[in-house]
Amino acid sequence: SEQRRLRKCLQAGLVFGEELDPDLELVHTFISQARKRKGFPMTLNLSAFRDLFANLPDVYRVFTVKQGETLAALTVTVRINRQI
Repeated sequence: SEQRRLRKCLQAGLVFGEELDPDLELVHTFISQARKRKGFPMTLNLSAFRDLFANLPDVYRVFTVKQGETLAALTVTVRINRQI
């Protein structure tokens, strides 16, 4: 079933990738809106979010799924160590 889902995503033109120079305001807004839709507050303001990336650039990474130029999904990952 996972292969079938992947095939459907590829046929729909969805593309996964890492954002090497992410627009942090866009990322923060995307996450904030998703949390709001689910009834969760955004606990990290934009300034603090930017500080995380500025102070620890090798720790925080942004990955996205796009359909053309439209952002469909994103995630921010935290690197704990070389294995995690």
